[in-house]
Amino acid sequence: MISKRSAVKIGTLLCAAMALSACGGGPSSDAAAGSSEPVTGGELVVASLPAMIDPYVTTSRSNWMVAASTCEGLFANAANTTVDNGLAESYEYDEQTGVYTIKIREGVKFHGGGELTAADVVASLERYGSGDAGELFSSLTKEISAAGPLTVSISTNQPSGAIPALLATPDTGAYIMSAASLEAAGSKDLTSLDCTGPYKLDNFATVPGNLDHAF
Repeated sequence: MISKRSAVKIGTLLCAAMALSACGGGPSSDAAAGSSEPVTGGELVVASLPAMIDPYVTTSRSNWMVAASTCEGLFANAANTTVDNGLAESYEYDEQTGVYTIKIREGVKFHGGGELTAADVVASLERYGSGDAGELFSSLTKEISAAGPLTVSISTNQPSGAIPALLATPDTGAYIMSAASLEAAGSKDLTSLDCTGPYKLDNFATVPGNLDHAF
């Protein structure tokens, strides 16, 4: 059994989904479904594995797969399409000024051992907004700042109630990481994720010449 915060190690994972459809002069799909005999021809569709683990630099949701297991956002998409609090304990929105004041949960630990603060959230959202994935969020925000050790302020260019939805994961790549890990990466794509999620990433590597990925 894999416990929470344990390392996720997936060895040879070649396909996440597969679909077959008849083509050419082969038997129809209905005939194939009722027969155990091999079918000549057809189409095999294999879902791709993530080519990278940095959720800030890509708009492809498949590349957010690792972050979705190891990281958390300020807000979370619920099954009923609503937006719930994630690392945000609560928030207030001033419609007149267009300012969000977000209180962060206390005592949350990163996998690297540090404790979540407003500075980590600011660094994460600034990096997210600077990439393709956060372009819309960035276009709506004027300033992101720490208003206290566990309080973040987001000022919008104009009144907008969309910010929580634009920061809700896993439907966006707005995952929160430690400021120290982001600073260490600099302008390079992230090759490790220092997050607060239920699983810890030990390593991620593509094996040249085949489709194996190691986690």
